[in-house]
Amino acid sequence: MFQSVFLKNLRQAYNPERSGISENVLRKMNSDVDNYVATIPVSVAEFILVKSELAASTAIAKAERTNRLNADQIRQVRKILEEIGGAGPKEFLRMAKKQLTTTTMGTLDAAFILRDALEQYGIFAAFRDANAPAGPLWTRKTLDMQALLSLHAKLTDGLDSYKHLEINYNPYRPGKLRGINSAGIKVGDYIPPPIADVPALTAEILEWARNIRTVHDVWFFVNTLYAIHPFGNGNKRTCRILEHALLRDIGMNKRGIYNLAQVYRYLAPPTEKETKSLDGIVRKKEKKAGPFDKYLLGSLYKPDMTIMAEFQDNALVNAIALVYVGINEKNRADAMERALLSARGPAHRAVVSVVKKHIVKSKAVQTKVLVADAVKAEKNLSLTSKTPTASERTVFNVLDLLNADGVIGRARRGRPNYVFIAPLISREEHMIRDIYSGLGTTVNKSLVPEQLKESVYFSFEQVGSVTPDMRGISKVFV
Repeated sequence: MFQSVFLKNLRQAYNPERSGISENVLRKMNSDVDNYVATIPVSVAEFILVKSELAASTAIAKAERTNRLNADQIRQVRKILEEIGGAGPKEFLRMAKKQLTTTTMGTLDAAFILRDALEQYGIFAAFRDANAPAGPLWTRKTLDMQALLSLHAKLTDGLDSYKHLEINYNPYRPGKLRGINSAGIKVGDYIPPPIADVPALTAEILEWARNIRTVHDVWFFVNTLYAIHPFGNGNKRTCRILEHALLRDIGMNKRGIYNLAQVYRYLAPPTEKETKSLDGIVRKKEKKAGPFDKYLLGSLYKPDMTIMAEFQDNALVNAIALVYVGINEKNRADAMERALLSARGPAHRAVVSVVKKHIVKSKAVQTKVLVADAVKAEKNLSLTSKTPTASERTVFNVLDLLNADGVIGRARRGRPNYVFIAPLISREEHMIRDIYSGLGTTVNKSLVPEQLKESVYFSFEQVGSVTPDMRGISKVFV
């Protein structure tokens, strides 16, 4: 199968049966979410698609924790990309300079923003090619050495012109394999194969990739490619793009509605290291290595790609679950918007905004607190000097409307004058429960990201004793 000792050893150690979750189970989950998305409104499906693109591209850019763009700046990069189409990095930088920097900004600050924006632009452009509705640009048939080099060039073109911004800089050399100027490169304590071996090893694993058939084959390929470290810089983002593309090529995630990069980022909190750029400013504060780093480094140190494959199996499960969370959140946000549109004056709109805030917490709220918050919100919403009219009656009228729309359940619990507001269990939450209950002990609960644990599904699980469907109980309050 493999000629090189390096690849032979990795393949012999690889045992996907030890990763915990079978190919059939992963395929079934993928099929279920694909079929489910086919039943939802087109507007919701489009929302999920755009959300996934933003989340994936942001996560890939933030993987090394050097990109400092905020959410608004990232959206602006995406907007510029849509405006210029395939015009390329030079045109992008011309537009970015106008839209992302100001005349009052220091030269160094502007350079950092433009560097980070260019990095984000390359990732957006490459991810769109990997997530194209007609199919990914990089497939088992098309992925040869030239295609790999072209992908790397698309991701990193122009970034080396900002090398003066970093100390101990590893050059990207867009579209070129690792060279002598990347000698001594390490990943933690892992030392990749020598530069002289990189061309042959890369060509060999690319040839093997033509026969990829399963999800676990994809894991082995991207993890082994990363272990080879074919480029001086940009290896991780290259592997993330290929991982997404090849999963789609073997029939997974055909709609492009989920991504693993987002989950990887959720499970990769910073470590305790600080780095400074040439201006002396601390650019990175890291806490403790998270699960992503532990599994990745563990697979490299052993070396055994099965270790990282276990992480990836769980990440795929969580990525699919997050699709249902996204649909659920969108449906509830739309229901809240409908409630706002049908609200009768500032008092009703104020109560809707207050309920929206409290529903996230899913806990008992004192009635007078809801009323007080509504009065404050009404003052902010009202354009007149009239005295706020929000009252207990207004609160309960709005709760009735949201209850009838299937958004919330509510009931008085225990002490008088308290109301319990909780989201009704939706179809999406049932799907999430089915996923995790079906997997049982094969899923690693320590690899469920906090962003998913904090979702409606997990917070509602903590409620326990609340009846899911509490429509038609308004007389409890009057």
